[in-house]
Amino acid sequence: MNKGFTEKEAKKLIGQSFETRAPFSGIPMRTRGVVTEAFNSEDHWNVMIEWVLPGTPVRGWYSKQELSSYMNLVQPPAP
Repeated sequence: MNKGFTEKEAKKLIGQSFETRAPFSGIPMRTRGVVTEAFNSEDHWNVMIEWVLPGTPVRGWYSKQELSSYMNLVQPPAP
């Protein structure tokens, strides 16, 4: 089973905001972050998220499985 994104899926997420729905990899629950880049990881693509935390920004890369298991897409406000 491929746990990563296709190139098209990953690049489409750049600029999207996500929020954790449970503590994950040291990131507290309900923390928001923005996808800043997509990158090729051999046979699939992953995304880099920069988390909005007090102090130094925290960046981490995540697979499709991790996003679907631990995070929710934050819908932008209606115009």
